[in-house]
Amino acid sequence: MLDWGYDGQVEIRREQLAHLPAGGVSVLYLSDFHFNGYSDRMSERLIQLVQQAQPQVLLLGGDYLDTRAGMAPFQRFLQSLENHPHVLAVAGNHDHFFGVETIREMMNSHGVFWLEKTSRQLHLNGRTLHIDGNCTSQNTADCRILCLHQPRTLPPDAGYDLVLAGHLHGSQVVLWQTARGLYPGRWFYRWNMLDEPHGRGRYLVSRGLGDTLPVRFNCPREAVLVVV
Repeated sequence: MLDWGYDGQVEIRREQLAHLPAGGVSVLYLSDFHFNGYSDRMSERLIQLVQQAQPQVLLLGGDYLDTRAGMAPFQRFLQSLENHPHVLAVAGNHDHFFGVETIREMMNSHGVFWLEKTSRQLHLNGRTLHIDGNCTSQNTADCRILCLHQPRTLPPDAGYDLVLAGHLHGSQVVLWQTARGLYPGRWFYRWNMLDEPHGRGRYLVSRGLGDTLPVRFNCPREAVLVVV
């Protein structure tokens, strides 16, 4: 399937952490927005997607804006989240190019917690979630989550139940896929994959929502919804 530009489709990839007790907390991870002046349709689709998924925790994984013209659709998306109690965000590499302070101020003005290089604990459904943003820490919470933009190697004893990352867009062109990853991108970068075990938990890499160069083949845009 060849996709040139944005065709209005974003999949929800649904995952469950089997090693944790049932009746958990739903966490939605959105990453790699790359909003520009043509992103009105994407903004509306993401507003609908969040309303459809109804996550208890929403994690934003970075790369929000490619151009100044993308600020308006991104603002509309953030406005739609103002009544959501648990929205947390980290920075991506594009955000440092664009202006990470501008991004942070936009997030704060709409009630989004800026998780970059810090941590947050949430108490939901009788469970304590400890969430780190683009940094690691040690703690003994019921569920430990690491929210990254760019996937990276962690020590086997890092102790996270869930690691979420994006950045790679699934390499945008996928000719074939195995349990090891998405090819040919997997040959060039080991994190071109969707899912692998990590210690007691799982490491999930999103194919992302948008692209600076809007060409995809056999690589659908996606949000990742996990019950932890």
